[in-house]
Amino acid sequence: RVSLLSTGNEVLSGDVTDTNSIFLTKQLSDIGLPIEQKRVVGDDLDSLVKAINELSHESEVLIVNGGLGSTVDDLTSEAVSMAAQTQLIENDVAKKHMEDRFGLEVLKKNPQYHQQLLKQTMLPKGADIIDNPVGIALGYKIKINGAICYFAPGVPREMKAMMEQGILPDIQESFSLPPALKIRKLRIFGIGESQVQQRIHQQIPDEEFQGIHLGFRASSPFVEVKL
Repeated sequence: RVSLLSTGNEVLSGDVTDTNSIFLTKQLSDIGLPIEQKRVVGDDLDSLVKAINELSHESEVLIVNGGLGSTVDDLTSEAVSMAAQTQLIENDVAKKHMEDRFGLEVLKKNPQYHQQLLKQTMLPKGADIIDNPVGIALGYKIKINGAICYFAPGVPREMKAMMEQGILPDIQESFSLPPALKIRKLRIFGIGESQVQQRIHQQIPDEEFQGIHLGFRASSPFVEVKL
């Protein structure tokens, strides 16, 4: 059972299109893991803690993206520490990664900026680091309520690199996965969704659909039948 949680007021308000969850859904489906549920939560600490707790109780894998940066609205790690009932501690690997990316000399000349960046090196105690090959904020995984929870930045290129190079391989190593889903789409022209469904059930016995999920979507001027 896999769930996704996207964070950020900009995603919740629609100011930013949530392309991350579309990418994640496709990547997970390709390895045989359809998403059971997706949720979006704004930059509110109580809402984040509640969502992480609920989804981790209901899932075996939870993937969260967003809120790992250094500004005041980046609250994910604080929420994780509360949900996991652990404390935030400075992570040496995350600190070295940040300092290597910027360069210590640059940071020494900007102590106030350096201090702000240290926020994203404060990670929940017991978390395992997931490398960020294209950005500053490292991701991590940690068990909460029995679920393996993965946390990645909301910046799309950073999340994608982390997913492909770190999270997906870890999931494949941790679980015995079912075969990847096979999906077929048929496009019907000239009749509506209800008529298409009626004709299918009139002409094809129900037992033919064992193990097959049937879905319909109106996409003018067609009806898409998805198997």
